[in-house]
Amino acid sequence: MESVSDCNFNLDWPHKSGHVAGNVTSNGVINCNSGKKYLGVETYLYRESANPGYFSLVAQNSAVNNSGTGSYVNAAAALGCVSARYYAKAEFLMVEGNDARHERTHLTPVTQVNC
Repeated sequence: MESVSDCNFNLDWPHKSGHVAGNVTSNGVINCNSGKKYLGVETYLYRESANPGYFSLVAQNSAVNNSGTGSYVNAAAALGCVSARYYAKAEFLMVEGNDARHERTHLTPVTQVNC
């Protein structure tokens, strides 16, 4: 997790979904204590291929909150679970009322998910 202004940017490590049985997921979240002009997150999920050490993009999702007063946005990248090693990436953008832009990229460590 990273704090920026009065917001927290967080990217879950890849894990078996507690919401959708049989899925592996990673969720990118921006949660703020006050409304922002724009919040956006794009979450990517990568799985190791048959060649150890090589990863392929297997799922992605994005979401925005451009209401002008939003304080929360999340995007979960998910797909049917295959036991393998995964990592996730999220690109975050938060724009404050004074047009100050805060862009961040987060990567999780590679982690084993067993289905």
